[in-house]
Amino acid sequence: MDFEGQRVDQRECQRMVSAQRAFSSRQPAFATIPSAAFGAALFPSLPEDEFDRQPLKTTSLVLVADIRVDNRQELISSLRLDGPSTRTLADSDLLLVAWQRWGPLCIKRIVGDYAIAVYDETTKQLTLARSITGQRPLFYRRAGHRIAFASMPSGLLASPGSSREFDRNSLVRAVLDLPYRPGATVFSNVHRVPPGRCIGLSRDGETVIDDWQPRFPATSLFPDDDGVQAYRQVLDDAVQCRLRRRSAPIAAHLSSGYDSSAVAATTARLETQPVIVLTAAPRQDFDPPYIRGRMSDESALAAGTARMGAMDHHVVREQSRLVDRIKAQTRYYQEPRRNLVNSGWLHAIDQAALASGASTLLAAELGNLTINAGGLPALADYWRVRGPVRWAIEATKAARRSDVRWRGVIFNSWRSHLPAAIQNELYGRFLHVAPNSEIGFIRREVLNQHPDIRSQSFAPSSSGCSRRDRWEVIRSLDYGTFRKGSLAEDRVETRDPTADQRLIQFSMLLTPEAMLSNGVFRPLARAALADRIPADVINNPLRGIQSADWFERIERQELRDLADEVRTNTMAFDLLDFERIDRAIDNWPPAFVSTFQMYEEYAVYLPLALSVALFIKTVEEGGLTLS
Repeated sequence: MDFEGQRVDQRECQRMVSAQRAFSSRQPAFATIPSAAFGAALFPSLPEDEFDRQPLKTTSLVLVADIRVDNRQELISSLRLDGPSTRTLADSDLLLVAWQRWGPLCIKRIVGDYAIAVYDETTKQLTLARSITGQRPLFYRRAGHRIAFASMPSGLLASPGSSREFDRNSLVRAVLDLPYRPGATVFSNVHRVPPGRCIGLSRDGETVIDDWQPRFPATSLFPDDDGVQAYRQVLDDAVQCRLRRRSAPIAAHLSSGYDSSAVAATTARLETQPVIVLTAAPRQDFDPPYIRGRMSDESALAAGTARMGAMDHHVVREQSRLVDRIKAQTRYYQEPRRNLVNSGWLHAIDQAALASGASTLLAAELGNLTINAGGLPALADYWRVRGPVRWAIEATKAARRSDVRWRGVIFNSWRSHLPAAIQNELYGRFLHVAPNSEIGFIRREVLNQHPDIRSQSFAPSSSGCSRRDRWEVIRSLDYGTFRKGSLAEDRVETRDPTADQRLIQFSMLLTPEAMLSNGVFRPLARAALADRIPADVINNPLRGIQSADWFERIERQELRDLADEVRTNTMAFDLLDFERIDRAIDNWPPAFVSTFQMYEEYAVYLPLALSVALFIKTVEEGGLTLS
């Protein structure tokens, strides 16, 4: 697009779309105006997608959207669109009608997962927008009076005048498993549209049109019965709208926790056909050392939830080698992939869903931050909202739990008043957590060049209000490239009801009593889920260990070979401390890693450092583009 009105060659757009062909299953379509060209190629996943004719063009507007509208009927009613024709109205068409009626502010009326680009020839403004938790990606690059946007970075790297220069600050953050700066990517001239934001771009610059924020009213939802009913209703609504799909059956993750159990059980209640539920588990005879408060195999408890809901339960024990996952995901995800030890079972779950005939998979990744939030952080709310007497009562009852110590009660109650240095000291002393910069395999001299990272606290931030703290974590998340990458690799679309905008807003209404009461964690969730989850799941005091057998899926020689492969890259060698990497590989533990700090070193930071190095090497060799 050219804001000076100079002609844009459609072939430029075609090259950009071609560089993203792995992320679509349809033949691309294009629309041009003298100063801009638009292309679209998506995976059809909704019943109305067969009528989707993007890019959409009117007298003054051109629109492309990767979108699923979850409040479709509400929007149709507001727009007064009646008749049988609405059944063949694609969600992109519905967005276009809403845009014509309300302009960019129509974004405030749309609930769902989306990444949107709309150009208005009248105002000469390009609007880019993404939904709250960034389930669909969107990137852009500006060069003078020209701007290009794409779903994935490979599209922009194929645009005229682009460079593959890296943003070193982002690379350092990736190695240390830290979030990027707002809007940044690992490429210096590629920017991401932050989740929940709607921005307008014109020849005069960039403006924020809307940045969604939840309300934080002091509304009581518990212990009145209305809280239970409201919980069930918002969960039902969040799941129901994500069941709209082109074909059956539907699949869901299922562990022994509240989040996936709530989503899977609710899906089973709403679906007329048995739901395929998939539980990742270690090998059958896996016997790790005891870890306090944890369980390595959740399949037995998950089976109870499946039986209660008459679900089709599958236990998935086959997982790939970690190094194989690092290599497979480097190009698909188009940025260094984090949480690598879990990527094996996530890939295995996707593959099992596909083998069962499902192309839509429900997950529950934000439940602990949204509808099922609770535990000791609520004590800060008791002190702030209810006063010292109520705090003392609840703190005493919480401290009587077998899994709680008084130091945890005190820390969670008042840590917002502690300087970051003291918080870090307490984290290190009692939780045996070390700063990212001490465990991450980054060269010291490189870290010293980025004081914003070197001085960063590694203890989670606290404002004294658990709702606002949860929102700060939510707004830092961006699932876009992960969702798009797994869709391209596995041909399964993941949808997360616990990331629903309405459900997030509901979770911001939770009072202290809903999250902790009489020493009971998450009492509202316990009461609300009693009609769909077995009691032994609700009362289970243990948490699952994700990818418990990860240690067995890595061999020292595999890591050594990968390290030798990537150290030949100049930038990777200058960025990473390969002496420390070699020492870590040479000192590979002979048995299961059971301490948290060793887990962080060997399961998080070592694979991540090698993944970043391989990503750099892949990009510099021109291997990122997928067609």
